[in-house]
Amino acid sequence: MSHNKDEQLAVLESITHDDREKLIKCSQKIQFTAGEMLVNVGENDEGVFILMVGSVEVVSKGAFGMDKVIAEIHQGSIFGELSFFDQQPRIAAVKARSNGFALHITPNGLKRLAASDPDLAMQLLLGFGKILSTRFRKTASGGI
Repeated sequence: MSHNKDEQLAVLESITHDDREKLIKCSQKIQFTAGEMLVNVGENDEGVFILMVGSVEVVSKGAFGMDKVIAEIHQGSIFGELSFFDQQPRIAAVKARSNGFALHITPNGLKRLAASDPDLAMQLLLGFGKILSTRFRKTASGGI
């Protein structure tokens, strides 16, 4: 598993404290402990998680039904972005590697944010898209 800069793309790196507060008001804070399952395959949840503190791992079922870690996601990045964009069930599970918390924002939460601060909402969407694009390119080129 590589820890290259691409995977460490941070969606919140250039926002202000006030912007963070606006985001928090439009999302749900999810606290978690190491080992906790945050997302399960097949769940219907259209929210994206912004990892504020801690790290998580994306897992799939490998040989003999054992969990196989396919990616690590660190503070400042996101997970659950596919379901956010396409409203389809989750295709991977996500497990906490450490204690921490994430912000869970749904498309409706983002609409509320856009009503009060369209520039911040656009910045978030572009950040989500950049991370999604980077992950797709990495996967398409044979890396995970």
